[in-house]
Amino acid sequence: MTETLGTVIRFHNAHTSIDVTVDEDNSAVRSLIAQLPLKNLDFADNEGYEKLTRLTDPLDTADSPASGIRPGDLICFTPWNSIAFWYDPDGFEPREQLVHMGRYDATMDQLEALTRAPVSAHLATD
Repeated sequence: MTETLGTVIRFHNAHTSIDVTVDEDNSAVRSLIAQLPLKNLDFADNEGYEKLTRLTDPLDTADSPASGIRPGDLICFTPWNSIAFWYDPDGFEPREQLVHMGRYDATMDQLEALTRAPVSAHLATD
């Protein structure tokens, strides 16, 4: 087990706070953690599947395996250099462009609140 596994990343704005527990150790996760804290993330709904934001600085995805996704996953969509809170109940089979990063437990109201104001992200211990 590495230090990355079990790390908690807190995403919050004036309307909500959602914690993500990292349960993968790959370059995308390590790259995201290295960029923390992040400010002014603009999350938006993406076709009723996820709440997504594009990152300014690229994530390193060199050793990040293709992943399937399911509701409650924080994912990286590599072509857009984005991270997203996936909530669509159907999920996806493994695809090269999808990288699983961690798990969250949030209501739809909490996810919707991510889109109401800029979001900050930091280690929950900060």
